[in-house]
Amino acid sequence: MSETFEAPTMRYLNESAIKAHALKCSTQLGKRFERVGSDFIEAVQADAERLIKVICGQYQPSIHELVLPEADQRFVTGAFVRKAEDILNAAVPRIIQARVQRHPSVGKTLKA
Repeated sequence: MSETFEAPTMRYLNESAIKAHALKCSTQLGKRFERVGSDFIEAVQADAERLIKVICGQYQPSIHELVLPEADQRFVTGAFVRKAEDILNAAVPRIIQARVQRHPSVGKTLKA
């Protein structure tokens, strides 16, 4: 069991939802973008991964070595996973909006 967040080998975020929300933010913020570049999506993915790394990094032992649990031990329930999913599903749109807000109003494509 790994105690750190590994670099992704699969897609973790819904790219269609990212694009749709970015364009919605653009419209509501008066920015008029029509497209979302792949680099924008990659930047949102990187921000979301950083969020996970921050969480993982907060609970590293400062003095002693990490005591690993047994391989078959599970500490969270399905209810906890659903709650964490709800929190992440609320955080990612804020990441997207923040990126749209910071993006200069130039061109028609949102880029990183």
